[in-house]
Amino acid sequence: MMTKRLIVATAGALTTLALTACAGDAEPEEVVPSTITETVTETVDHTTTVTETPDNQPDPTVAAAAEPDPGPETAASFGPGTQIVGSDIQPGTYRNSSSSNLCYWERLSGLSGEMGDLIANEVTEGQAVVTIAATDAAFSSTDCGRWELVE
Repeated sequence: MMTKRLIVATAGALTTLALTACAGDAEPEEVVPSTITETVTETVDHTTTVTETPDNQPDPTVAAAAEPDPGPETAASFGPGTQIVGSDIQPGTYRNSSSSNLCYWERLSGLSGEMGDLIANEVTEGQAVVTIAATDAAFSSTDCGRWELVE
């Protein structure tokens, strides 16, 4: 009998609970209007062109005068080492500054380092005078001081 009572009590409780849940609040739910947002994208061209001319630049309407090409520089005096005739030195007669050492110089027909390149050479003590021809490829000297063009 106890079981029957338990079933009836449980059924009654469930029925009450169900009716309460269905009835809920007597007040109706408030309806809130929804907000619709529309996004519009518009592209606007704000490009600005600025032309600047630096102050240190010449006026573009004025043409600069072209400087003449001076050609290869050749020295009227030079020191020790190998000098290329026509680009480093010009042909002519040169005299060296007085030297207390033994001076060695050579006129060369080429720069291969072969003995066949040697046109003339000399070891001198003190001052020397050498004439370098336009056909010489190079002139080389060691311990001779500076060479000066005399003619």
